[in-house]
Amino acid sequence: MAVKKRSAKTKGGKDPRSASRGLDPRLLWAGGILVALLLLMEAMVLLKGTRGPAGTAGTPDPSQKAYKVLNFDGIKTLKATAGWNQDGSNDPSRDKAVGGEGLRIRGKAFRKGIGTHAPSEIVFDLGGKVSKFTCLVGADEGGGGSDRVIFRVLADGQELFKSPVMTTGQEALPVEVQLEGKKELTLKVDYGPGADSWGHADWVDLKFIRSR
Repeated sequence: MAVKKRSAKTKGGKDPRSASRGLDPRLLWAGGILVALLLLMEAMVLLKGTRGPAGTAGTPDPSQKAYKVLNFDGIKTLKATAGWNQDGSNDPSRDKAVGGEGLRIRGKAFRKGIGTHAPSEIVFDLGGKVSKFTCLVGADEGGGGSDRVIFRVLADGQELFKSPVMTTGQEALPVEVQLEGKKELTLKVDYGPGADSWGHADWVDLKFIRSR
């Protein structure tokens, strides 16, 4: 005997399948937009989670510059900046001038050192392991005779050395500072008075004497 199927009805005798037929199309459109926005927001949260916060592993925070690391006698830099470099990096150069040539101060060539350009700041991590630092400083010939720069050496924020204004016509000036117990060594180059360009500068023959 055939059983007659009964259609499901809501309270009041109405078929629930007919309810959607009476919805306003504008409400359906708005609901679709809301769902799409929620899905987009969830995707953005997931994507951010894969990057990791600034300073942790993952995609680097674009606001944090990754500084070039320089290493002399096992002493490495924490920060190294230059006002200009011909390679477009604005980083100091190891064993060459920022113009790409060798290190030269008043006609004398140097094999080892740092070529930079004002304004420049190079910070070495000493960790209390260095007792003395020595080097020679001078304006690099790459500036074509127009350089006017001042060299400064600081340890833990205290200024230990400041050069007079140096030009390409001057010989390299010796630097020797005591660093016993110091944590950081900062090498700075600034423009001389009245100068705002042509600041080629060299730190050469760097030597870190370790504490005993």
